[in-house]
Amino acid sequence: MKRLLILLFVFLGYTSIGYSQVLKKIYFDAKDQLTNDSTQAVSYAIYGRVSGDEKYVVKKFDADGYLMLTGAFMDDSLKIADGKFVFYDWVSDVNTLDGTIPVQQGKERFVTITGNYVKGLKQGTWVSFYPDGKAKNVVNFKDDLFDGEFKSFNAKGVLTDSGLYSKGKKNGPWLRSGGKQVDTYENDKLISTVKKSRKELQAEELKAGKG
Repeated sequence: MKRLLILLFVFLGYTSIGYSQVLKKIYFDAKDQLTNDSTQAVSYAIYGRVSGDEKYVVKKFDADGYLMLTGAFMDDSLKIADGKFVFYDWVSDVNTLDGTIPVQQGKERFVTITGNYVKGLKQGTWVSFYPDGKAKNVVNFKDDLFDGEFKSFNAKGVLTDSGLYSKGKKNGPWLRSGGKQVDTYENDKLISTVKKSRKELQAEELKAGKG
């Protein structure tokens, strides 16, 4: 509770200057639905609008006051996201792959996803991260659909999977398992799968090294 009060004090003190209206607080239940019953809430958000700005800046916290996300909306009902969003998560054995990902000592939270909305739709590059800050997945969106390059990396930063989306559907060759397998798609339908031998992979690595 003490930590929650401190966070609220800092947030309110920092953001109250320049706001044209009183900051509002809303609650969310276990299904992440809005609720008027604060006793049933598992998270809450504080939002307000800066003077001269049309957007509503939002910060969402869990029940203990830990930051879950930051972002902005075009409307006070918080239905039309617009602008950069940052999501946060706990450092745990699950997302550190049982301790194989080095994390700064004492670090409990990390940025897990960043990306942009434009008038309620995901647009551009969205990136998810490992707890140590390395990129996990890089995905591109156009009008809320996967569109463009997709990349996935392992915890060591090595590219494992990559390919292209077009209007939400896989198209063309997709490299799997670091290039050991090539899946070819046409309009999201798998057309062929080719697995490369160790000799082929070594030859490609040698060629790339000379290049």
